[in-house]
Amino acid sequence: MNIAPPNHASDRAGGPEPDEASLGELWSMIVVRWRAVASLALVGVAASVAAAYLYQPRFTFSSSIEIGQLSAAGGLIDSPDTIVAKLEETYVPQAQAEYVRAHPSDAHLVPNVQARVPKGSQLVVVESRGPAATRPTHELIHRLALDLLARDHARALVARRGALESQQYLSRQKLEAAGEQVESLKAGSKRIDATRELLKREIAELRGSLAQAVRDRSDAMRGAASESRMLSVMILDQEILKTQDRLAAMEERFFVALDGERSANDRASADAKRSQAAELQVIEQTERDLASLRETRALAPTRQSADSFGPSRLAVAALGSLAGLLLGVLVAVVLGLTRRGHAVRQGA
Repeated sequence: MNIAPPNHASDRAGGPEPDEASLGELWSMIVVRWRAVASLALVGVAASVAAAYLYQPRFTFSSSIEIGQLSAAGGLIDSPDTIVAKLEETYVPQAQAEYVRAHPSDAHLVPNVQARVPKGSQLVVVESRGPAATRPTHELIHRLALDLLARDHARALVARRGALESQQYLSRQKLEAAGEQVESLKAGSKRIDATRELLKREIAELRGSLAQAVRDRSDAMRGAASESRMLSVMILDQEILKTQDRLAAMEERFFVALDGERSANDRASADAKRSQAAELQVIEQTERDLASLRETRALAPTRQSADSFGPSRLAVAALGSLAGLLLGVLVAVVLGLTRRGHAVRQGA
């Protein structure tokens, strides 16, 4: 006796497997248990409305820091990246610890504070996030951290101001000394010029005297030779020699020594004037640097962002209601499939 094997293909073609449910059957399961679906949906709506009521939107609180400046050239006390590191590693933790010591019951309100440098700027922005009701906590911690940074930078600013004022004082002393030297050299130049004029007149007088002595000697040599005439010629010769010696000494001083003194005096005067100009430049630069000194400060009080981040209360309510509805549908389908499975096993 031959027994034909069962035709599984024809069974599959004839309809769905016993463990499978069609969309129509799933819909029927949901409709039959609409009360359960509606109850769970209402529970979800109520829970979502309560959650939305209790939910507090979160805002961003930010403070912008203008970094202190040490010179007119724009040299900052610290680079923005250094300030970010100091804030996040030192000053913010110190501010948070100080806040907890002062308000131990509000330790759970201490926010996470971060610092960043906006692209293309030399500002540092301190940011934290939380509900609007915690704004005073954010403002206080921001202010404490900024005060610690400002005190640190104030020490550098005081040291820089002291160095600039010392440099300015020394430059003023040098400028005064250079001015006195210029005046002294100017007086020396006047003395040299006066001496030149005096020597010029004396040289002219000596040349006249020498010419007259030469003429007198010539006149004395024209007459008949006598003892008195020879004595006169000898006296005139001695006078001519002395006058020539004096004239040579004066001319040497006039053309050589005084010219050298005047040249050296002019060079020293030029050096003193250059020193004056250099010290004036230093004084002007230090004045500009002193005027440009700037403290590290907050540009404005801590600001709260206009818009919150994260889901709104309406979104929380809508998502909760949808979750309740989906849960009701899921429960109805699971219950329907469970009962259908029992029925199929009992029929078999």
